[in-house]
Amino acid sequence: MRIRVQEERYYVSAPRRRKGQDSELASRRDGRAQSFLRVVVCSPQRELHGEVIDISLTGALLRVHDVSHLGKRVHLVIDLPQCGSSVRAVADILRLIVYSLKDSLTQSYGLGVRFAELSDEDRTLLEKYCTGGYARS
Repeated sequence: MRIRVQEERYYVSAPRRRKGQDSELASRRDGRAQSFLRVVVCSPQRELHGEVIDISLTGALLRVHDVSHLGKRVHLVIDLPQCGSSVRAVADILRLIVYSLKDSLTQSYGLGVRFAELSDEDRTLLEKYCTGGYARS
């Protein structure tokens, strides 16, 4: 049996591109580390549990199973088990990706976020993780 995933992308704001760049990936300032870290996404109305698909010093791609009642700005708690700590950040949601299995009602969502507030200590932990200072899971 083959399962096909249908993907739809929605932008909260248009992706920024610098002059002379022909792809969205080329416009990213920081390299991204692939990961499957646990994340808690909090808004004033609710708390969601999900996973981090990839992460950089400036943002991340998160996967969650529901996005109802999320605003444009959320609080994140990203578990870094390699260092025995968590990174806390305030982030703006820039992109919503809908992943749905064909012929199924099951959906999950990708949230492209940019960090708006990150303490110096959390930035240092994140930098060490992204550059391979901690073994990734």
